[in-house]
Amino acid sequence: MTPERWKKIEELFHSALAVGVNERAEYLLRLCPDDEALRREVEALIIQHNEDPEFLDQPVANVTTGALSAETESTEKKIGPYRLIRTIGTGGMGEVFLAKKEDSDVEHLVALKVVRSAVVTADARARFVNERAILARLNHPNIARFLDAAVTEIGQPYLAMEYVQGVPITHHASTTDLDRCLQTFETVCEAVQYAHQNLVVHRDIKPGNILVTEQGGPK
Repeated sequence: MTPERWKKIEELFHSALAVGVNERAEYLLRLCPDDEALRREVEALIIQHNEDPEFLDQPVANVTTGALSAETESTEKKIGPYRLIRTIGTGGMGEVFLAKKEDSDVEHLVALKVVRSAVVTADARARFVNERAILARLNHPNIARFLDAAVTEIGQPYLAMEYVQGVPITHHASTTDLDRCLQTFETVCEAVQYAHQNLVVHRDIKPGNILVTEQGGPK
């Protein structure tokens, strides 16, 4: 992420905070209609701000340095024992990579969530530990499995999750019949219910976070 890109994200972030909660999505769509990735970055920062209002109280230069540091670390192509293959997602808190565990003889692909250096505060570490504990106790066929978690030598936390190969649930819905759509939706609801029974509330359930595999199962 370049300093110019971060500056634009921060400007949009602050202006979006001044808009009513119900109008923010439309506001961001109006300001950057052709840059979905930019909107996602801003939305991720807003979510983080709601959880930790002091997140962006640090000087912009410090945040930018952290973002660039994360980018530099990514170009090294390795986080812990995992060799990075490509980026599959970005957000205000960090990046998600398709990765392969180097010390494994088996082709074992994972989705590796790496927290940006800029946001590794004491609170962020506490949330990381909490998220790791939550994910470790979830065991459901329609929830991506937790595999590993650690902190790199430079203090950067990461989570390794099952890599799910599939299509967004909206794409699946557009290519199948109504009965199958309802079955898929029911399966998603069962997974959410399982999480709730384990005292876990997912606050960002949306079509982009639900994939349907070749076998037809959502995760």
